[in-house]
Amino acid sequence: MIDVAWPADGTPSSHWPLYTRGNIGEVYPDVVLPLEWDLAGLASERAWRAAAEAVGFVTPDDYGPGDFVIVGVFGGYAYFNASIIRLLGVRTPGLAVDVIDKQFLGDADVPSYEPRDGDVNRQATVRVVRTALKTLTARKVPLLDEMRRTVDQYRSEAPPMDSSDDVLWNYLCTGLSQHWEFLIASHVIITMQATIAAGSLTDLCEAK
Repeated sequence: MIDVAWPADGTPSSHWPLYTRGNIGEVYPDVVLPLEWDLAGLASERAWRAAAEAVGFVTPDDYGPGDFVIVGVFGGYAYFNASIIRLLGVRTPGLAVDVIDKQFLGDADVPSYEPRDGDVNRQATVRVVRTALKTLTARKVPLLDEMRRTVDQYRSEAPPMDSSDDVLWNYLCTGLSQHWEFLIASHVIITMQATIAAGSLTDLCEAK
């Protein structure tokens, strides 16, 4: 029997080895097509990294080697890295790993969290606390308006559907990755801010 890898397949992170289909399986329930991964795969990874660093719970030194760490395709299916996202629960006061598992991994059957050297990071915790304070005192979400403007702009730039293949292909290659990266990063930032804010409020109410 010949073992042939799917064209979009990658290599799992050796530093963050726990992956899951939980949650991401709802977004990518079917086999990931090589074309869609070429267009949006690396943009998705960059978006998740940008969001994690913007929120503050991950630093560029945390990832380890490899272009794909947070997301990946194995056996043709998309997977999400449970190991690294759990740092949000470890490094955020008022949160816990099981809260993050429910929020980001859904009903996925994942092994229990086992602490490792380097998981606790006080500088990252300080950054997350700043994010929590900023979120709790915010009166609006500017990212939402910017996301709407980005979508409207991309739609306005779209050529007619009866355009040639070359024109449509050029449109996808020149704009999709950039807009996709921004929209995914914004979505993840807002989701994490909501998670952090809810955890902070719960912790405060319990303390009082």
